[in-house]
Amino acid sequence: RCPLCRADPATMSRVTIDRGVRSQDFEALYRRCAARPGTKILAIYDHIRDLPAGEKILVVASSLAFVRRIHRFLVEKGVPHLRVDSDTAMARRHRNIRTFQESPEPRVMLLTTSTGGKGITLNRASRVLVAEVMPPSLEAQVIGRVDRLGQSRPVHIRRLVLRDSAESEMLRLRQHTHATGAQIAQRYMRWLRSASC
Repeated sequence: RCPLCRADPATMSRVTIDRGVRSQDFEALYRRCAARPGTKILAIYDHIRDLPAGEKILVVASSLAFVRRIHRFLVEKGVPHLRVDSDTAMARRHRNIRTFQESPEPRVMLLTTSTGGKGITLNRASRVLVAEVMPPSLEAQVIGRVDRLGQSRPVHIRRLVLRDSAESEMLRLRQHTHATGAQIAQRYMRWLRSASC
């Protein structure tokens, strides 16, 4: 299936790359694919639909373009939600955060890492969907908006990663790097203990 639009390759017209193909052909193909919701957007929608009563969810992405696509899809589906991103004016951001924290509805907030990485509290949410692979420190900062002082419920965090993609390889490398760092720290601590005896 096409990773962008989930169409069956057998039903899609083939595009061959040669000198005779006009850029408009590629643009038309991209527009057709971009008009359909991708796998991640459908997964986000499923998580929102299955959200237990009384719980709120924070959907986090680093890409403003991706947040816009999620927003458009949720609007089409009639899902009430709030946004905090660089498209949102500062006064509106504060109003959206206050609404999310104080009102029972809407139960969904879309957040970009550039605007929500630090300085805000969103502990009314008990679920976080990390929609894109991001550096661990940035991911921890965003999760820290939810899992902080005043949080009364367990926080559930889910990363959305496409199988067999560049994202899954990035996540694998990140986990390997983290594990290697932990092993080095353990060896160093053992050495310190043995040296101090």
